[in-house]
Amino acid sequence: MKGIVRTFSDLHGYGFIVGDRNEIFFAHKTHFKYKNPKPGDIVTFEPTITEKGSRAIHIRRIADGK
Repeated sequence: MKGIVRTFSDLHGYGFIVGDRNEIFFAHKTHFKYKNPKPGDIVTFEPTITEKGSRAIHIRRIADGK
């Protein structure tokens, strides 16, 4: 799936990605396959559902949205 990093906090180690159908996915730093994720990064990821909600895993950057 394709999406855009909406927010990411280096301090807390997580953020949120908006998917291509406007779904929101939780994204933990351990699932980013690149360093220094920033809001606006265009990414691909694998969506997954857990007991805590929708999550993004295997997150890879395609390009910067800026």
